[in-house]
Amino acid sequence: MADEAASNQTPPVGSMFALGWLMAQLFGPLQRRRASGNSTHLPTLAELDADNYMPMAFLELEKLLAPYPDLSDADLKTAWNSAEHQGFTGAVMALHLKLLDELVLDPPQLSAYQLGRALNDTCWLPDKASGGELVLRQFDRHRLATLDAWLAGASSALPDQSAATMSRSLQNWQDWIDINANKVKTGWADAYRSVVAALRTQASAWHALLASETDTNAQPSIDAWVYAGQSILRTTRLLMMTILRRFWILVAVIAAATGGLLYLASANTSGTEKVWTSLVTVAAAVGVTGTSLRAAATKASGTLEQDIRDAAILDARAWAVTWLPTLQQSRLQQYRLTNRGVAVPQAGTNLEKASSSGTLAGEVAGEREPVAVR
Repeated sequence: MADEAASNQTPPVGSMFALGWLMAQLFGPLQRRRASGNSTHLPTLAELDADNYMPMAFLELEKLLAPYPDLSDADLKTAWNSAEHQGFTGAVMALHLKLLDELVLDPPQLSAYQLGRALNDTCWLPDKASGGELVLRQFDRHRLATLDAWLAGASSALPDQSAATMSRSLQNWQDWIDINANKVKTGWADAYRSVVAALRTQASAWHALLASETDTNAQPSIDAWVYAGQSILRTTRLLMMTILRRFWILVAVIAAATGGLLYLASANTSGTEKVWTSLVTVAAAVGVTGTSLRAAATKASGTLEQDIRDAAILDARAWAVTWLPTLQQSRLQQYRLTNRGVAVPQAGTNLEKASSSGTLAGEVAGEREPVAVR
C-alpha cells in the first residue's frame, strides 16, 4: 500500500527541476570539488569537498526520488563507496535514463527535469580550462530557444511566475554575452574570473527561483526596479519608432489633413463653420462621437497601462535574480548594452582590490573567485 501511495504522489512544485540539477551535479561538477585546505572559516554547503558533501547529496536524491518507488540511488551509493568511485558516472547515467523513461508520459515534469540538468551545465561547466567558446555555446540562440521551450512546457511544474522571470533573466545574459562575445572568446584568460564567478553566483539565484526555494511574490529591490524602468522606457521608445516607421504614410496623411483643415479654418473665417460642420458630419457618419472617443481612449490607455505595469514587474523580478559579470565595458559596449535594455553591471572595484583571497560567496567548487555585483 505504501508503494502504491508513493507511486500516486505528485512531485512537489520545483522538485523535478531540482532533481535534474542534482543529477547534472552528480555526473560532473560535483566530482571536481576539491578540499579547500586549511580554511579560516567553517565552510558553507557550496564549499564542501565532494567526500563531505556527497552524503548530503544522497539524502537530497532520496527525497526527490520519493514519488518514484521503482527508482533507487542504491547503485550510485555502491559505486561511490568503491575504490576510486569506480563506475559512479555510469550509475548516474543509468539512473538518468530510467528517469527519462519514467517521465516521458509526464511532459511538464520531463521539461522541468531537463531544464534543471541544462541550467546546471550552463552555470557549472565553464571554468578556466574550458575556454570562452563553451560559454558562448551555453547562450547560443538555438540552445536558449530549447530552454525557453522547456520553461514553457514546465510552467505547471515550476513555482508560479518563475518560468517567465527565468526566461527574461536568460535574455539579459544572452544580450550581455552577445555584446562581450569577442572579449569572452579571445580574452578568456582575463575574463574567466569575472564570468565564472558570476555564473556560480547565478547558479544559486536560478536554483532558488525554480526549485521553489524563494518567494516569487516578494518585492524586487530598488535597483531591480531602476533597471526595469530603463528597459521599459527603451521598449516604449522602440515601439513608437516602429509604429512611425511602418505607418508613416498614414501618420503623414492625417497630419496633412489636420493641418489643411486648421489652415482653412484660420484663413477663411467665413468657411470655418462649413469646415467644422463637415468634420462633425463625417464623424457622425462613422459613428464617432466625443463620448465614444473618450471611452475608447480610456479603454486603450487602461489596457496599455496594465500591460506596461505587468512588463515592468516581470522585468524587475528578472533583474532581481540576474547576476552579470563585472568585466570593464568600453563606452561603445555600455551604449550597446543600454540600447538592449541591459544594465551595465557595477563592480565594487575598491573592495575587490582590497580583498586578497576573494569573497566568501565566491569560494565555490574549490576555486576562490570574486563575486559579481549586480
